[in-house]
Amino acid sequence: MRADHVAIAFLNGAAPHEIERFLAGNPRLAQAASALTATGDNPTAGQWIVRVVLSLLFWPAGDYATERALVERFVVPVFTPA
Repeated sequence: MRADHVAIAFLNGAAPHEIERFLAGNPRLAQAASALTATGDNPTAGQWIVRVVLSLLFWPAGDYATERALVERFVVPVFTPA
């Protein structure tokens, strides 16, 4: 997503309240995130997914390897059946 020029323009130009209203606070986006990740009909899980993705977009790790390690260690286990 960081390579998408439209997304970059929005993310760089949006005020924090716009991000909250259009992305983090959008129930449809949370529902879509839950559906795409098979976390079920759980609005809290959907919001968590959206917020994790946004945090990685706005505050990426210093390098690709570190970011990948963070996602593999902390995000992937949430979506991996026990």
